[in-house]
Amino acid sequence: TWFNDTRIIPGASLLNVTNYITDLEYTMSEFGAFVSSINGIEGTQDNFWIWNYYEDGWKMGLTGADQKYLHEGDIVSWKYTDSF
Repeated sequence: TWFNDTRIIPGASLLNVTNYITDLEYTMSEFGAFVSSINGIEGTQDNFWIWNYYEDGWKMGLTGADQKYLHEGDIVSWKYTDSF
């Protein structure tokens, strides 16, 4: 787990911000961006990356990271997991 008060340009996508602050690998599909690796930690057949946001508790993001536009005060995280 890591936290940093990354300052962003308002309206930047989560994908662009993640790409700016990490070593990111992803592919694009009709459903949006699929993140396959963050800082060298690659998804496998059993584990994958999902993003979450905090709004009265942590919730799983329901769009591709390229479709999540960040605004002041947003709290988001990436989770390497084997389940939703």
